[in-house]
Amino acid sequence: MDIITKRRAVYTVLSDVLDGEELWDAMWRWERGYSQKSQYELNSFFGDCSDLSAVVSQRSRLYRELIGLLIKGNTELKPDPISEMEAYRARNGMPAEPVVQATSEWMGCFSVVVRELIADVSVDQAQTIRVQVEKQAQKKGIEADLIYAFSMLVLGKKHNNLLLVDVDEIKDLLNLAYVALCEQQGPVATDRQLSKGVERAQQEVTGVDARLLLQHGRV
Repeated sequence: MDIITKRRAVYTVLSDVLDGEELWDAMWRWERGYSQKSQYELNSFFGDCSDLSAVVSQRSRLYRELIGLLIKGNTELKPDPISEMEAYRARNGMPAEPVVQATSEWMGCFSVVVRELIADVSVDQAQTIRVQVEKQAQKKGIEADLIYAFSMLVLGKKHNNLLLVDVDEIKDLLNLAYVALCEQQGPVATDRQLSKGVERAQQEVTGVDARLLLQHGRV
């Protein structure tokens, strides 16, 4: 699910119980702290709104409604409130910062590239790479759902291909995979597979530029 649809869902639910400055304050809390996280962490978002009595008194209902909207998509959502959010930011002197533009399309690129990276390694090598990347990714604080998706790809199993992720998260995880793969088959073969994966993703995945994965370092 793209960031705009997710933002609209949060706004649709919160605007039923909040208005004015409280509403925009809550929306920015979500934007900064939870817009890139999975829907399973949204209960923590409502916990972070414990100073807002309207949210506290109806927390369980609001959570259920939000999850329901995220599952159904954009059929019952109010318009994107980003203009009002930006106006609130300007009124309160909040520092200017770009709104997160994470998108589920990056998962398509990620899946293609990872499959190409491990295409020529043995089962034992793939297992070693998976364990090494998992440990290093956890230390770096990479999103747990993205680490899990990587592990499922290496194991040849299904994963959440609609996970909302940012390109920088993808780069960090692919960099760890690149290092682990170099240790198994050397940099020449790994470079070849990486380039092949990005080229294939560029051809197969629309909505994002897979070549960005090759900028600012190895990936």
